[in-house]
Amino acid sequence: MTISADLIRQLALAGDDFGFEMRMGKILQTITGAQVEHGGTYKPLGINMAPRQFDYRVKVVSDNRVLRLAVECKNFYAGSPVVVCGSRRTREESYLDLIVSDFREVISRHGDEDDDFVGLVQKTSPSSFYVAGDFVGRATLRPEPGASKERELVKDSRYKLTGDADIYEKWNQAVTHSVRMADWAINERQNSRHFVLSAVLPIVVMPDETLWQIQYDDDGNIVDGPKPVNSTTLYVGVSQYLGNSTEQTVKLSHIHFMTATGLTEFCEKVANNSSELWDIVFDPSAIRWYDARRSKPLQLP
Repeated sequence: MTISADLIRQLALAGDDFGFEMRMGKILQTITGAQVEHGGTYKPLGINMAPRQFDYRVKVVSDNRVLRLAVECKNFYAGSPVVVCGSRRTREESYLDLIVSDFREVISRHGDEDDDFVGLVQKTSPSSFYVAGDFVGRATLRPEPGASKERELVKDSRYKLTGDADIYEKWNQAVTHSVRMADWAINERQNSRHFVLSAVLPIVVMPDETLWQIQYDDDGNIVDGPKPVNSTTLYVGVSQYLGNSTEQTVKLSHIHFMTATGLTEFCEKVANNSSELWDIVFDPSAIRWYDARRSKPLQLP
């Protein structure tokens, strides 16, 4: 059988991952002043790790604050949506690591003064961005049509539950890329009198009407939903050494799931440097604390 051009076109439109990805790129480019990089490879941290491809890498700067986004796109369809199952976020899960990039005056063992680079992580906890008590996802599932009678979970529904391989592939890639970006963030410093704080957010974007949420209580009973949402989060708690350090670690607490509408709303907030989002992500009290602390030279033994 010879495949026809018309069939190839229909298959391309049915999958349409690339087209959806390009449309999401247009949304990201609405962020004023954002550096948006599309497509390419990066080298994950670790030994013998093969290069991976990313969808979008976004960098937005506001004064001495830098927001980095690792954005992956997946063209799910409404008949088989992503369902995020979760419960209330605990206080222990309410945190956001900020990467501090700075030069600090170092007094060496010989008494000589020198400028040395210091990469630190400042944890804001409890976080006003990931609020304790709010919903947070802990598992994902996808209902899939076309099940045989033997595999139906609900009689005569013709639906089964499919594995989360497609979801996991995308969110794992976003998280892995974010860890790499956190490592790059330690080089954001500009000069010896200026420090830079960076936040890195992994994001997976999907079409409208393909993201649902179910909230459970502590006994495993559904208390809210299922309901369609435009954005939600999944707790991951991934730790990774920062740069070449074997002591400093950065911890990515959450991954963000957004629809195209959710991404649009998020980009509108990011584009406005005076929006409350910036102060929620970059807690002013944490910035003041670090600014006061850095005025003292770092004494080496």
